[in-house]
Amino acid sequence: MYLKVIVNPTAGAGRAVRVWRRVEASLRRLVRPAVRCRAFYPGSPDQARGLARQAAAEGFDALLVIGGDGTINEVAAGALESGLPLAVVPAGTGNACARSLGQVLVPRDLCRSLQAGRIRQIDVGTIGDRVFVNMAGIGFDSEVLQGFRHNRIVRGIPGYVVTGLQKLPSYRAPRVSIATAGASLTVRTTLVAICNGPYYGGGLRMVPQADMTDGLLDICVMENLTAAEVFAMWSALYSGQHVRHPKVRFLRDTEFRLESEVPLLYHCDGDLTGYTPCTVRVLPRALQVIA
Repeated sequence: MYLKVIVNPTAGAGRAVRVWRRVEASLRRLVRPAVRCRAFYPGSPDQARGLARQAAAEGFDALLVIGGDGTINEVAAGALESGLPLAVVPAGTGNACARSLGQVLVPRDLCRSLQAGRIRQIDVGTIGDRVFVNMAGIGFDSEVLQGFRHNRIVRGIPGYVVTGLQKLPSYRAPRVSIATAGASLTVRTTLVAICNGPYYGGGLRMVPQADMTDGLLDICVMENLTAAEVFAMWSALYSGQHVRHPKVRFLRDTEFRLESEVPLLYHCDGDLTGYTPCTVRVLPRALQVIA
């Protein structure tokens, strides 16, 4: 197997590069010459996608991405075009995508996965003209992501928390309409989480029952929560117990249309990409993942 390794040099404040060094040492020790690899360090998301898109034509057999959710998103988008299977080693901040994939790996686990060569086909979603592997979101979390970009003092998960605490008291839930082939819902909502996998953000189990192979997307709608209700719900989001909250609702389908009274930012796997209105669709079993 000839692996094209795509390492985000800025992921996790340089952690991805350190992780790759450990992975490379394990590959050399445990699986050479059966697995050969060549590493690339893209300077932008577009470069990461381009590297993945070109990989099959360059003679590579599979892709290995080392980075956070955004890097996985870009490389997966390129993998959809190249048709190559993808292996993931998480090295970002939240790593929700890797958690949903069950790919929270140490180097020895990766070597075993590559040796076994078992391929899992998973669904991906599209929102607007962008692909997402694990999640997309509209509402409060996108506002936090935008604010986090300007926070140069506190980084990582603490930075998201600080930004969220700053924005939450003044956040006013907009009216959002969600329509599927068989149902429609219009509510004032704090957050609309569109999930292919169960994990969201830094380990929140937003939709515990989400399955990346069922050909469906799940939407979690949080209706107009007060700041006090968000704080009270926070621990339940990590355990998945928020599903019982009276202001939390779920929809499941293959396609959704989302409209809002004012344009709202949305993100794909943690990267801000557009504004409502938008259409969300599932692409069943479109991406190959080395399990």
